[in-house]
Amino acid sequence: MNRKKTVDKLVDWSEERMQAIAVQLADAQRRIDAANTKLELLQSYAKEYQERLDQALKEGLSGAGSRTYLAFMGQLGRAILSQDSALSEHRRQVGVLRERWMAARKRKLAYETLQVRLETEQQCRALADLQRKMDDYAQRARKTALRIG
Repeated sequence: MNRKKTVDKLVDWSEERMQAIAVQLADAQRRIDAANTKLELLQSYAKEYQERLDQALKEGLSGAGSRTYLAFMGQLGRAILSQDSALSEHRRQVGVLRERWMAARKRKLAYETLQVRLETEQQCRALADLQRKMDDYAQRARKTALRIG
């Protein structure tokens, strides 16, 4: 019975571990979605400002205005690279968490298999004990019948 309690605790622990990792995975996925949205927004801004710059250059933008636009576009480009890097890191974290979740799931399945095996052994022992008792009862009944008869 002590082994069964231990295995039951291991199954419960592994289920809790899987759930905790699943929560972390969902959070990481939300971070990916947010980072992706931010990246798309930055890229949209870059495209819009590039179009404005092109239009302003056609209309005759001053040198100072041109430098200001180009400096801003450079900052926007760095922000896009930084956001792309953050998105890649979030994706890497999701991959790691998926691997952890799969390992936790595998561990839980192993504990559940052990749990079933222990329950089967316990049932076999109970059946063997019952069979032994029935055999003893039958043997006593025969002896009693022989004495009476």
